[in-house]
Amino acid sequence: DGTMLRWRTLAPFGDASALLLPFYIEWGAGTRHPSTDSPAGCTLAGLALVSPRADSIRARVTAAALPVPVRDGATERLVLTLDCPRGRVTFD
Repeated sequence: DGTMLRWRTLAPFGDASALLLPFYIEWGAGTRHPSTDSPAGCTLAGLALVSPRADSIRARVTAAALPVPVRDGATERLVLTLDCPRGRVTFD
């Protein structure tokens, strides 16, 4: 709708090569969080990280006490599962 969004990010892992590692967003003063007017209906059912470097990613995620499973795979990717009104949907 053309509304300006402002935010700052924090990358506590500081490793741009590890694209799967989380970062944090602080929404700017006067900026509505996007979830306040996004379409309703789906909820997060699962999130997993997949990487050929799963052991390295898993060590960092575990050290940060983040409850996210890390699996071995040929390419780095997120696997997101949503429960929606028409059923469960997985983005892989």
